[in-house]
Order: sequence, then C-alpha cells, then structure tokens
Amino acid sequence: MPEEVASKLENSISVENLELEQYDREGAEEDSVDFNHSFTLLFRDKEGNDVEETELNGQMTVLDTEDGLRISRYHDNKKLIKMLYP
Repeated sequence: MPEEVASKLENSISVENLELEQYDREGAEEDSVDFNHSFTLLFRDKEGNDVEETELNGQMTVLDTEDGLRISRYHDNKKLIKMLYP
C-alpha cells in the first residue's frame, strides 16, 4: 500500500526509524515470531523535497516456511488507507 499512496501523490517514499519489538502471542504458530513495529514513511516530491511524513504502528507475524521467511499476519493503524482514500 505505501507504493500506491506514493504513486497517487506522485512521490517517492523511504522508510526511516524502523523499530521491531518481539513479543509472545497466545496461540502463535510454531516457527513464527510476533513483532510490534513502528516506522516512519517519508514522502518526497520529484525535486526531493519532503512532502509528508507519517508514522505507522502495528503488529506482524513472521513465519519460517520451506520457501524462506514470509509475513503471515500484518496489522497497522490504517493511516495509509486514509491517505489513499481521503
């Protein structure tokens, strides 16, 4: 979804201040790790000027599969949906 918002705004994006904190979730799958996460998305226009900065907070589960690691559960505070569909 970050790419869709950047495209709609005709901006580029970068991720800054990424923080992951592992926690134990009741009923978690074997071979999975649960995280609380927060990061800042910085949107820049074509000239490289900062246009918008937004912090996202949420949770995710990373699962170790035969094909490698994958995110099996992701939830955030829905700020990007509000930016895409104001």
